[in-house]
Amino acid sequence: MLLRQLPILGLLFASISSHAALHPNWFYPFISDNFAPWSEREFSQSQEWFECSESEQVLYCSDEVSLYSAKIFGQWDGEENTLSIEGAFSLNAFNQMQLGLRADGFQLIEIDLGTENYKVTEQLTRKSAEQVDKEVLSLIGRYSAIYPRTLVWLNAESNALAIWQSDNKTIQITFQNK
Repeated sequence: MLLRQLPILGLLFASISSHAALHPNWFYPFISDNFAPWSEREFSQSQEWFECSESEQVLYCSDEVSLYSAKIFGQWDGEENTLSIEGAFSLNAFNQMQLGLRADGFQLIEIDLGTENYKVTEQLTRKSAEQVDKEVLSLIGRYSAIYPRTLVWLNAESNALAIWQSDNKTIQITFQNK
């Protein structure tokens, strides 16, 4: 019986280990309530971050790191406790970063695209989830990925917002806890 359990335990351990390596430690507080936010001291002592403010503002920046399978640069605002990540636009980064947000429990709640603003939560009070899904897909499908957009994502579990802004040059996501 013990031999039969070993492969399962090995898979469980491998799964836990690979999940733990998905994100850098400083990122978890922005996507989960299970992690305490980093303090200014932790950012200052980290080898991945350096102080980058040109004023009295508490601001730390990162060198290039990988997040959501994309190469990005980070900026942490200590006064607002927001994290902004930014990287060069590519279709791969565009798709991987959205998939990453979904995998981290974020759901799309608002779309600003072209001249249209679509509030998902508001529409769900009047329409079925299937109808709202169709309308969201229709709206997004009318525009190329390179078209400028703002997407607001909510992680209901951690009550965190991710505000996505992209065009044909960059993708920026700002994470903030509500």
